Amino acid sequence: FSDRNRLRTENAQLSEDLRGARVKLLQFESLYEENRRLRAIREASEGIAARTLIAEIVHVDVDPFRHRVRINKGVDDGVFLGQPLLDAFGIVGQVAQVDKYTSLAILISDAEHAIPVQINRNGIRSIAVGAGDLSRLSLPFMTVESDVKVGDLLVSSGLDGVFPAGYPVASVSKVERDPADTFALVEARPLAQLDRDREVLLLWFDRPAREAVESAATAPTNP
Repeated sequence: FSDRNRLRTENAQLSEDLRGARVKLLQFESLYEENRRLRAIREASEGIAARTLIAEIVHVDVDPFRHRVRINKGVDDGVFLGQPLLDAFGIVGQVAQVDKYTSLAILISDAEHAIPVQINRNGIRSIAVGAGDLSRLSLPFMTVESDVKVGDLLVSSGLDGVFPAGYPVASVSKVERDPADTFALVEARPLAQLDRDREVLLLWFDRPAREAVESAATAPTNP
């Protein structure tokens, strides 16, 4: 009888040890995945800014019509209004409000956001506007004669002096032309993982915004 109790006690302890080991394994896998994401962000941002800082997304706006997130960096970290946010795949958005320890950022998919872009293939410039959908941007100012096609890579033009020139923004997913209309129906899918990001990268530049705009404006583009 005593041996049976001892075995039960040992089995209970072994079960507890196994649960603890599984928890530690899950924590290790989570830390490994976080480390992988952070390395990817760092590698993708090399050479594009004078200073970078990784911020964690701590809150997501639940309003389906407002694509805003809160990050754990604020005034004390040097964050400023309008500051660009990137991930390892593309532009995420920009800072819309700065508090002492946290900041509110607007995503490029928000219906109130717009970003100057250009087609990487030929340099044609346009504006990508949020459509209120995490998987879709609109390019409402592309004329029916514009040389744009599905699969074209859209990169930031840098003409707003906010976002770094040449950084990926989206891939064109739809082009519909009606000869009776002036503008084509053009949509693009954001390359940043807007629905999955847990960390983003904040950027600082040495040059004033005006100088960045002038530099980007002199870059050669297709007529």
